[in-house]
Amino acid sequence: MISNSRYWIVHTCNKTEYHLQKSAMNIRNIMRNIFSKTKYTYGIVFLSFTLFTFSCGAKPIVLDNEIISPNQDTRMPPPVAIGELNKNARSINIYMNNGIELTFRRAEKDYIPDKTSFYDIWQLWEAFGSKEDGSRDIRIVRSGEWETAIKINDDFVGGVNHGFERKTSVQFLLDGQPIAEEEDIVRRPFHSFYVLQETDLYAYNSTDEKIARIMKQWDFKEGGTIELRQTVKWLSPQSLRNTYLAMLPVSRDENGINITSKAERDDIRKVFDVSQAGHKNPLGPGGKNSASTSLTLWGDTYKLRVSIDREDILANSSLWLSNSNIYNKIYFDYTGRHEVKKDEVFDILVRFELGKTD
Repeated sequence: MISNSRYWIVHTCNKTEYHLQKSAMNIRNIMRNIFSKTKYTYGIVFLSFTLFTFSCGAKPIVLDNEIISPNQDTRMPPPVAIGELNKNARSINIYMNNGIELTFRRAEKDYIPDKTSFYDIWQLWEAFGSKEDGSRDIRIVRSGEWETAIKINDDFVGGVNHGFERKTSVQFLLDGQPIAEEEDIVRRPFHSFYVLQETDLYAYNSTDEKIARIMKQWDFKEGGTIELRQTVKWLSPQSLRNTYLAMLPVSRDENGINITSKAERDDIRKVFDVSQAGHKNPLGPGGKNSASTSLTLWGDTYKLRVSIDREDILANSSLWLSNSNIYNKIYFDYTGRHEVKKDEVFDILVRFELGKTD
């Protein structure tokens, strides 16, 4: 990508050149349009202090001094670190400055016929409260999927709990500098941390039938906020039953301590008691509303919110709360029942906010 006085100029791997006007530019639509037309490898572009990602078949070539490097963070880092992290080849512990610890991990499993298997991905997995000394305290988000679980006909695929999703590339950007997947990092403060991953999604019980390509970008921000940008490009028509592109398996109680007992959704604006398993209220599957964009849970000490931003609101999409025996789990279903077409693209920004009750 290069710039002149009027345009951003994007060169893709198939030699196509796109001229993007700098004024009145909807960059997300433009990049999504480009993404739908050609095959990329990951790069990172900063425009107007906003992070955007694309992918190409090879690393971008530096053409002249006007190139914006894919590893160049043009923003000034904040004066105070937003947290600390430590990393090894298989897991990352992220200690946010508001007393929340996140676990981000790599999980993989070889193919086992007729079993959940054939996966290799990085994913968010759990969250804990932290003690004043920074050590781990109580678990507030249980182990489980946060990003991807898709039901096609009668079978789920995606993530670890359902399998058949494998990364084709992953990049880590710490304080504006790339770090290797296998690199070890001793616990240290950080100002910015991004993870970018591209995966192939396969049909259930298949190791060769690729049905979608997924791009995920995690941006770990100040105050226990994680922004997840996810784009799904379908490679073949599919009969979707559910497309969960955001989930949060929040604890209701841990070791006799209340974590979440109240809930509110933006389209209802009423507080509901969710302190007991089996709670019945309009937040559950029976009260689905495609216009819902945020759902908040809180208790004596902790408060958690999932917010959704997407341009295409499908009629059967929904944001709802499970009344399971083991947790209060938030689900966002991008589609509900939907006949997806080849080359159709789903694009979503999810904001997870984990913190303390005011």
